Amino acid sequence: MRGFHKASRLEGAMSDESPVGGLRITPRENEILRLIASDQSDKEIARALRISQHTLRTHLSRLFRRHGLHSRAAAVAAWLGYVEAAGVAVGQR
Repeated sequence: MRGFHKASRLEGAMSDESPVGGLRITPRENEILRLIASDQSDKEIARALRISQHTLRTHLSRLFRRHGLHSRAAAVAAWLGYVEAAGVAVGQR
């Protein structure tokens, strides 16, 4: 029974991903990329999101691996294409 609840939580997390413009990102990844694009440091981003810098780097590592990205610049470029495809202004949440 315990495994079932874990699987349900994982499915719920996956359903929060937004497939737009070929990029699948979670709401948290969207926030992180928005803050990176606004030239904030890891420390500033972690503070703004109330997470540790380690957790921030984990989010980024998973995003990079999932999309075959190798840098923050590549991630932001992909994200900018994502927000453009979604019709969202970069400064909006």
